Amino acid sequence: MMALASPSPRLTARGVALVAGAYLVLAVFYTATIEWGHVGDGVAAYLGAVADLLPRSLLDYGLKGLFTLPVWWLVVRGLHGRPALQFAAHAVLLPLWVWAWFASYYSLIPALGYVTLEGTERVWDVYIPALVYLAQFGAIHAAQFVAEVKQRAEAEREILDGARRAELSALKAQLNPHFLFNTLNSISASVPPEQEHTRGLVSRLAHLMRYALDASRRDLVLLDEELRFTEAYLALEAERLGDRLAVEWDVDADARSVPVPPMLVQPLVENAVRHGLAPSVSGGTVAVRARLRGDTLAVEVRDTGLGLAANVTPDEALTRGVGLGTTDARLRAMGESGVEVDATPGEPGFAVRFTLEIEAREARAPASVPPRETPQPA
Repeated sequence: MMALASPSPRLTARGVALVAGAYLVLAVFYTATIEWGHVGDGVAAYLGAVADLLPRSLLDYGLKGLFTLPVWWLVVRGLHGRPALQFAAHAVLLPLWVWAWFASYYSLIPALGYVTLEGTERVWDVYIPALVYLAQFGAIHAAQFVAEVKQRAEAEREILDGARRAELSALKAQLNPHFLFNTLNSISASVPPEQEHTRGLVSRLAHLMRYALDASRRDLVLLDEELRFTEAYLALEAERLGDRLAVEWDVDADARSVPVPPMLVQPLVENAVRHGLAPSVSGGTVAVRARLRGDTLAVEVRDTGLGLAANVTPDEALTRGVGLGTTDARLRAMGESGVEVDATPGEPGFAVRFTLEIEAREARAPASVPPRETPQPA
């Protein structure tokens, strides 16, 4: 599963308030602990001692909290997702943080009337701030890690749920065509014998749908299968268009045994019929050509229909037509050059062509692909 990047932490008012609240609690807890020895003198004496010491503790921990924010901004946010650099930054910033606190605290504390530690006792004012630094940023990084783990787990659950939904949709997509062509077969069987032509049309449509469904489960089919499927499609279109549709085939015999991805030729032929010939009163001709030259298969579909509108360029035709655009995208995803459009805007006639490098595909193709029982046109 691909890595899921977590968003960089943000400095929010809630976060600043949380740090301020944490340091306020620490200041009060520290003061209450230091003055605990006065509790034997009575509650009033103890609270009085706490009140006397509290301003010093608030200054102490207030400065610590203040200097924590820029370190958080630089390390936790700025170096987010780079633990090695974060560790190196902490190694440098920890002594700077302690020094900044020490210098500011020792310069401000006399103004409040408090004395500072002297001599070797000052080591406590280095050790304790360093301990606070390590504890607070250890807690921050731990909380960030836990949040990222939860976020990653939630994202992975969403991906798995999406995969399950996609799998269910795929199953439904398979069931629906099965239901439809089984129904078509039932309709064909119910047609009276005297309407054999109608029965044949329904049967052809069912066979076409079965091929389309089976082809969607296979990476490669023989070009011969694809062409016979296209031929059967054109036979059904001929029932609708009659003499307005003429078909020409110019296919090398050895090209028919080349394995190709399924459903590459038929969408191009369908585009020619629907947008080139069907809107034309006089109709026209669809010509399918396939040539095998070494390791390259070249396929061309040409029609004599209406052609491109005057305001549409060949490149725009690829984005406007679903069949053309999908075929072009599939070819490019396979590392091929895509679909090439050969047409002049405003003039009749339209041609599309593509090439396939077949050497690698033959190596992946099955040893033999059983021929399809796609019906031939009448």
